[in-house]
Amino acid sequence: MATRRSSRLLVALGSLLVVAGLAVLGYVAWQVWGTNIVSERRHDAVVEELEDAWAGGEDTAAVAFGEAEAILRVPAFGDDLRVDSTSTWVVDPLPANPSGGVQPPQEPDQALLTLTTCAELFATDDRYIAFAALVDVEPAG
Repeated sequence: MATRRSSRLLVALGSLLVVAGLAVLGYVAWQVWGTNIVSERRHDAVVEELEDAWAGGEDTAAVAFGEAEAILRVPAFGDDLRVDSTSTWVVDPLPANPSGGVQPPQEPDQALLTLTTCAELFATDDRYIAFAALVDVEPAG
């Protein structure tokens, strides 16, 4: 009788551990792929709303996240744009890389845009950065 009870307990515990493992696996899959799918759909919706507003003669569009007035496209990030996630020099008014690596041109009073990514949850403690200088303004429409 005691053997039967402990056998049932082990089956129940094993089943519980399998379900818990599947739940953790599902969470990891969501973090790796699911959040990208949701973000891409939201991004596409915002771009569509902004383009519709421009077609209607508006300069900006009210979207779920606030107001949108421009579309910024970054074709690719390279490995030379990877920095440690604790680096704060990338958000300085005139970012200067202390190790002498990648950095924007050091011109005072330039219109500079700094893009940073978040540190990836499971892959790395690094983040990507990109610097852009305003070259031209093209009115919508």
